[in-house]
Amino acid sequence: MTVQEEIGRLADEAEDLSEFIRKACALLGKGVTRASMEAGLSRNTFSSWVKGGRRPSAHSAWRAARYFGVREDQILRLAGIEFSAIRPDQLEDLAEDVHRILASLDEEEVQMWIDYGDLLVLGRQRRMMEERWRRSGVKWKGSETEKFVNEHEDFFRWLLWLIIGGLVVRFVLEGFGLWPWP
Repeated sequence: MTVQEEIGRLADEAEDLSEFIRKACALLGKGVTRASMEAGLSRNTFSSWVKGGRRPSAHSAWRAARYFGVREDQILRLAGIEFSAIRPDQLEDLAEDVHRILASLDEEEVQMWIDYGDLLVLGRQRRMMEERWRRSGVKWKGSETEKFVNEHEDFFRWLLWLIIGGLVVRFVLEGFGLWPWP
């Protein structure tokens, strides 16, 4: 089995990100700090993940996945971040649908789509971190902005669905030649 195949197997079988990084670096014959720098991350990024002090952002996970030759979702799963209920085999059809919808939006609407989606992701990450801290016995001390978003999460979710619903209606109306209104 090649080193790359071994790392791929490890990504599927490792219990957490710390175990994966330590073992994958050992397979590559590199230290954690050197591997982090070669992946295009700061020298302490992998070390902080190994110690459990931080979790990867989507961009950092992408860089780590590219470096180790595994999928980004594997890195995020190992970090305890379940970012999607969508299976990889569903992504192609979903990507086509999202692309078609986004192609019908103007720049401001696309930005709104991204902003509200980011709020949902941030809310999920905050809940996961809060749960992790609760289990560790550390009291959660979120910022005022985080508290506001958390207290109004249902509103933001409703608003996102309202926007998505409006965009779908617009897309359907455009398909029938009824948009913009005559």
